[in-house]
Amino acid sequence: MNKYCIKCKKGITEDEYSYSMRYFQKALCREHQPTEEAKRLGFRLREIGWNVEFERYDGYKNVDISIPDAKVDIEVDGLQHSITKKQALIDIKRAYYSYRKGGFFTLHVPNILVQDDMVEEAAQCINIFLEDNYKDVKDNWFVGFIRKLFNNNAK
Repeated sequence: MNKYCIKCKKGITEDEYSYSMRYFQKALCREHQPTEEAKRLGFRLREIGWNVEFERYDGYKNVDISIPDAKVDIEVDGLQHSITKKQALIDIKRAYYSYRKGGFFTLHVPNILVQDDMVEEAAQCINIFLEDNYKDVKDNWFVGFIRKLFNNNAK
């Protein structure tokens, strides 16, 4: 049976398929697999106990790491995200869309913070953020339910 990348529809090898299914739970060619920095952080968050989804499509864009239980998306940003005004504005607009359309908060993490010597400290800080946001999501499920109910009826 032929295997294909879910993003670009290009054929992938059995090894690429097995690797991506094992670590990312979706068929991805090497080009569309997460960066080394995103993998390092995502795998560490997984070890801490979070349900991590790599390369989640939110209806508008793919996010590096998604933590659905806490309604947080994490973008591991390279230098290009902080040196041009255009890219910075695009990132703000994308974060706004994720929040308005799905209620997901986007956390931008510079990839320098997920290098070998910093990944543990960064993951622990993000874990605290995720725990707090998870509590808010869980505690406010009824408020969220009512908002969705009224928003759907207002259309």
